Amino acid sequence: MSGRRACVNCGATYHIEHVPPKKEGVCDTCGEALVLRDDDKPETVQHRLDVYHEQTQPLIDFYSERNVLKSVDGTVDMKDVFTAICNILG
Repeated sequence: MSGRRACVNCGATYHIEHVPPKKEGVCDTCGEALVLRDDDKPETVQHRLDVYHEQTQPLIDFYSERNVLKSVDGTVDMKDVFTAICNILG
């Protein structure tokens, strides 16, 4: 989760494993240096995961146990996500 790298010059983003730049640490688009943003640092990612497990997961469990939690696949096309949400909301 902390593998994202960003170009502060043009805004391009990469991932060191899944979408690496052609040359390590250098933006393919503009040639500027890539940086690890503060919100992608391992300690920040760990803190977000801790907060999720402490605050969000209990809510998911609560609503799941009552069979009122609805899920939407956010990895599909945006139009399909919108349609799924509209179907849930009626």
